[in-house]
Amino acid sequence: MIKTTGGTESEPINYLDLYEFNYGESNTLRDDDLPSDTKRIAHIVLPQGGGGSATTANTKLVRIAPTSITTIFNKQGIFLRFFYSCYDNSGESHEGTYSLRNSNNIELLTGKINSGAIDATVNGWPEGRADGITYDDGYVSLNVESFCRLGMNTFNLVMTTGTNETLYRQYTVDIKELRLESNAPETLITDLNSTAELVYTPFGALEKYLHVSVDDNEIDTVLLRANNTGNELTYNIPA
Repeated sequence: MIKTTGGTESEPINYLDLYEFNYGESNTLRDDDLPSDTKRIAHIVLPQGGGGSATTANTKLVRIAPTSITTIFNKQGIFLRFFYSCYDNSGESHEGTYSLRNSNNIELLTGKINSGAIDATVNGWPEGRADGITYDDGYVSLNVESFCRLGMNTFNLVMTTGTNETLYRQYTVDIKELRLESNAPETLITDLNSTAELVYTPFGALEKYLHVSVDDNEIDTVLLRANNTGNELTYNIPA
């Protein structure tokens, strides 16, 4: 859906907004009755005044996968990646300014970025490049681990270009709990040739592995499904 303001001789059009949403069963919609799931994906300030030709731009802002992340706190960083390029109709490139905000519209990170190549084909993060860096060719990786909390986190990327466009992209990061509890005694005595029963409770609504070691030698690996979280389980250590 495209929405503008103004549009008369006394009130010229000031900007153009692009929205993304599902019509559902209806093919018509008033622009003052947007659904709750509407997402604004671009805000373009339109040139004013008569005479001359307007400056147009070829702008690209690409989220680089993964854009919906499920992970745990690991102190190794959680990275949001994107690519930016902007050129006007004369072929001149324009830097942009990004602002990363949380779901409450509080700015967390901001910075300037040079335009990447106008004809760049973005097929993921360039191989061999480190994360957490703003590169001169339009690629950016932002570490958001310190801004995350347990559960679902939403991040909104707002990019303002040198040609007065504002572009919007969104990322989600779902932080899962991961821990293991057990009331097993430090010393477990069993009969010779009998199995030793280990009772434990895993936490974390994601797939994970239990590694079982005896005398520092791993003897088994058990896959724990996401729905095992909070459930008491038993593992029998062979004699």
